[in-house]
Amino acid sequence: MEDRARIRIDTSSGVLEVEGSEPFVREMFDSWQDLLKERPTASPSAGQTTDKPKARAPRRRPAKPATEAKPDKPNVSDLDESVLRELAERRDDLRSYLDERKTRSNVQEVAAIARFLWLNFNIELMDERHYVAALKALNKAAPKFARQVLVDAKNKKGFFYSEGSTFRLTPIGVAFADQDSLKVKATSDG
Repeated sequence: MEDRARIRIDTSSGVLEVEGSEPFVREMFDSWQDLLKERPTASPSAGQTTDKPKARAPRRRPAKPATEAKPDKPNVSDLDESVLRELAERRDDLRSYLDERKTRSNVQEVAAIARFLWLNFNIELMDERHYVAALKALNKAAPKFARQVLVDAKNKKGFFYSEGSTFRLTPIGVAFADQDSLKVKATSDG
C-alpha cells in the first residue's frame, strides 16, 4: 500500500492543503510553490481578512461658511423705530386685542398679533422680529425659536403664506383672528 501524504498551504500566507500519495503531494507542492513565487504581493481580495483591521478615518463635516450663520434671537432693533415706539404706546390695545381672541397657544397668538399689526400699522408682511417686538411690548418672554412659531402656524394651521423669510396672513388666518368680532356682529344682528 502506498504511503499517504498530506500538505496544507494557506494562500494568504502561502499554504495549500493536499492529501494523497506521496509523489502526487510532492508534485502539487512543487507546482504551487512555483506559482506562489511568481505571484506579486498584493492586498487580500474581497472577502478575505487580514490580521489587523484597518481603522476608519473619522468623518468630518464640512464647515458652514460664516455667511450662513443665523443669530440665535431675532434682532428687533432692525425694525423701524416708529413701529417699536407705537407698539410700546399701544401695548394696552394689543393686550386687549389678544385677550378678546382668547389665544391658547403661540400659534394662535402669532396669528392674532399679525392681524393686529395689519389693522393698526398696515404691516401685511411680518417676520419673527415683529412677533418678538410685540411680545416685548407686552412684557412677555419670546420663544427660543420665534421663527418656528410662524412656520408652525403656516404648516399646521394654514394661517400664513411664506414669502421668503416673511409671512403674510392667509384668509384662514384672518378669519381666525377676526372670529370673535364676527361672533359679536352675528349675535347683535340676530
